[in-house]
Amino acid sequence: MTNEPVQAIDPVERLRVARENEAKAIAGYGELVEGFNSAHRMEFDALQAAHAERAAADAALRDAALMGYELTGSTKPYPGVEIKMVERMDYPPEAALAWAKNSGQCLTLDKKAFEKVAKAKALTALSFVRFEEKPAVYIASELPKAKE
Repeated sequence: MTNEPVQAIDPVERLRVARENEAKAIAGYGELVEGFNSAHRMEFDALQAAHAERAAADAALRDAALMGYELTGSTKPYPGVEIKMVERMDYPPEAALAWAKNSGQCLTLDKKAFEKVAKAKALTALSFVRFEEKPAVYIASELPKAKE
C-alpha cells in the first residue's frame, strides 16, 4: 500500500464524458436499427400486409357469422365459429357518473368498477342501467381447413 494522494475525479467531467459516450452509443444503435429496417423493408411490409389481411378476414367472418345467425338462428354458422349470447350493459356514462358522485363513491367514473357492481345486479334499481342479451362471435384459434 502506498501513501500516494487519491486523485479526486471531477464529477462534472465524469458526467460530460458519460453523456458523450452515451450519445455515441445511441447514434450507433440508431444506425444499426435504421440499417436493419432498410435491409428488411420488404419483410416488414409483408408483415403489415398480413396483419391487415388477417384483420379484414376476421371482421368479414364475424359479420358473416352474425348475419347467418340473424337469418337462420344457427349458433354454429361455420366450422370453428360459434355464436354465444352475452349480457351487455348499456347506460349513459353521464348518468352513471352523476350517480357515483351523489353516492360518494368517486370523483370520476371508474367504468370497470361501475360495471362490476352493476353486473352483480346491485344497480338494477337504477333507471338508466339496461341489460341486454346480444350475440357475440367466438372464433376458434385453430380453424379447420376447407374441404376440397
